[in-house]
Amino acid sequence: MIDLATCTLEEAQAATDAALAADPYRSDSDPTLPVYQWATLHELNRERQQFEAGDRMALFAAIRKCANHDLPLPAWAATAYIAAYDHVLNCRAKSWDEVFGTPYPKGVNLNAMRKRRILRFRVYRLVTEILQAERHTPIGVALFERVGREMRPPIGRSEAEKHYYDVRRILFGKDHPRRRTRRRT
Repeated sequence: MIDLATCTLEEAQAATDAALAADPYRSDSDPTLPVYQWATLHELNRERQQFEAGDRMALFAAIRKCANHDLPLPAWAATAYIAAYDHVLNCRAKSWDEVFGTPYPKGVNLNAMRKRRILRFRVYRLVTEILQAERHTPIGVALFERVGREMRPPIGRSEAEKHYYDVRRILFGKDHPRRRTRRRT
């Protein structure tokens, strides 16, 4: 067993490959595989930073990620959750919103948010499928135009590009390097 807190991505991927080889019936999308747990541990650092910056929903995101990936709850999240829960338990708050905050800002359009959530992962999956099938395809204007045309209903190039990079940031963080593409001549 590897230490996911200190190993590299390559080591986590190797452990994942070994786990999949040992159990041929295990799905490669199992969130408890080492590579997904490794990525989640790194995401938890971002959740902590967001929570400490005042985003109380980051606490729920951390709890959900730990539950989904079969990881222990980090001490900062456990302490924050207990403090908020005790605030309500001890009658110091009238509602959960007072301690955890409202899930969405006032005036947000839930239908638009739902559509964006669904579309961005569809776009990301389509881009990934194209890049796997056509290894030399550069990530650029032509790819996003193609993806936009292939979406049902079709979307624009810039929307496809935005959705793709939104998901990359979710999966790999804002500092994850973009794939190098060939320069236009």
